[in-house]
Amino acid sequence: MDLTTLLLTVAVLLANVLGVGMLIPQTVRIVRRGDLAGVSPEWIGMGLGVNAGWLIYAWTSGVWGIFGVSVGGLALYLAMAAGTRRLDPAHFSRASTTALLVLNVLGWAAAVGQVTALGLTLAALFTVQFAPAAWSAWTSPTVSGISTTTWVLALGEAVIWAGYGIAIGDRPLLLGGAGASVMASLVLLRIWRGPANAWATELG
Repeated sequence: MDLTTLLLTVAVLLANVLGVGMLIPQTVRIVRRGDLAGVSPEWIGMGLGVNAGWLIYAWTSGVWGIFGVSVGGLALYLAMAAGTRRLDPAHFSRASTTALLVLNVLGWAAAVGQVTALGLTLAALFTVQFAPAAWSAWTSPTVSGISTTTWVLALGEAVIWAGYGIAIGDRPLLLGGAGASVMASLVLLRIWRGPANAWATELG
C-alpha cells in the first residue's frame, strides 16, 4: 500500500468515525434529556432521507467508503426521530414529511439520471440538510437543545469528505462536503455567539 492509498484509507475511516460520532451527543440530548430547543425537525428528516440515499449511492457507484457512516447515521437519525415523536408529535410530523419528500426527490433523480444524477442530487441535499439546522439555530431564542460537539464533529467530517472527493475525483462528495462545511460553521457561530439572539427577538 503506497502512502497516498494509506492516507485516503485513514481519511475515510476518520470521516466515518466523525460522521457517526457527531450524531451521538445530539441523539442523547433529544432521547435522554428531552431537549429539542433550537433543533430543526427538517434537519432530522433530511438526515433520514439523505443517509438512505448515500447507502444507495455507495451500492450503485462502488464508493464503499461512505457505506458505514450512512448505516450508522441512518440508525441515529431514526433514534432522534423516535425521541422527537415522544416529545413533540408536531415536530415529528415535520421531520417525517421532510424525510418522505427527500426520498421522493432522490427516487426521481435515480430514475432520470441514474448514478450521476443521484450523486449530484445527494450533494445538493447534503448541503441543504444542514441549512434548516443553521436557520433554526439563528432564529431560536435559545440553542440549549443543540450539541456543540455534534457540530464540531460535523464540520470535521464535512471537510474530510470534501478533501476525499477531490482526491478520488468524486464531485458529489466534494460539493456535498464543501456545502456542509459552510452550514456547520454557521451553526457553531450561532452557538458560540451566546444565548441572546437579535434575529430571534425580531422574528419572534
